[in-house]
Amino acid sequence: MLAGSHARALSGDRHAVEQAEVAFFGRYRLMAIDGTVFNTADTFANAAAFGRSSNQYGPGAYPQVRCVLLAECGSHGVVGLEIDRYEVSEVHGAHRLLEQIGPEMLVLVDAGITGGEGFSSTCVSEGPMPWELWKLGSGNT
Repeated sequence: MLAGSHARALSGDRHAVEQAEVAFFGRYRLMAIDGTVFNTADTFANAAAFGRSSNQYGPGAYPQVRCVLLAECGSHGVVGLEIDRYEVSEVHGAHRLLEQIGPEMLVLVDAGITGGEGFSSTCVSEGPMPWELWKLGSGNT
């Protein structure tokens, strides 16, 4: 199955052609994993389900939900999503997204995520590690 931007490029859409060009590095589909936090409505149900931040002055103003996304770099299309409570580290969500990464993907990962125990060792069997990236650009794809 073709990536969304790649499929549109085949149809002749000029903007899609430009997106498809940046969505790939050689034969590899460029993907990214990163996390973010969203505020939710300030309800008891959301606070119970997602939790909220706090500091020395007390609880945060809104319950917050942590999301970790696997997205295509060219189209910014989200192909994988993990949603969890605020206090759950994005490293855990990233680990759950690993099963969605295929050998045809080159994945950019936030430094805060790669610091998790075992993340690098899990990725090494699936594809090139960052220190091997230079090999990909040298025509050895």
